[in-house]
Amino acid sequence: MPVSNRYIGTLPAGSGGTITVTGTLTAAMQAGQTFVNTANITGTTIESSVSNNTSSVTGTILSLPNISLDIQANNLTRPQLNTAPNGSGMNIMIQAVSGDQVQLIISYGNNGNTAANT
Repeated sequence: MPVSNRYIGTLPAGSGGTITVTGTLTAAMQAGQTFVNTANITGTTIESSVSNNTSSVTGTILSLPNISLDIQANNLTRPQLNTAPNGSGMNIMIQAVSGDQVQLIISYGNNGNTAANT
């Protein structure tokens, strides 16, 4: 994530707050790679301890497959009976008569960042 600076202003004794920063990890990160996010706070006045002014969190990119499956059905004998809902072009429901030749097209894939054992 890019560097982000926030101005808090005067922080009265005994007070505090929360800053939430949201970002997206780059798709180029590989499984097992680590990332670190560090935050610092500084002030313009002298303070009793600066040892608690930095905090970090470390994360690891998980190795996860993301398998998917899609099926398309076609009546090859009577294509006029194929139904593509909402103009999707994908036949997920067909009608057939006994003796019709029916075709099933099954597509599969892995959109994850590691191999999937199926």
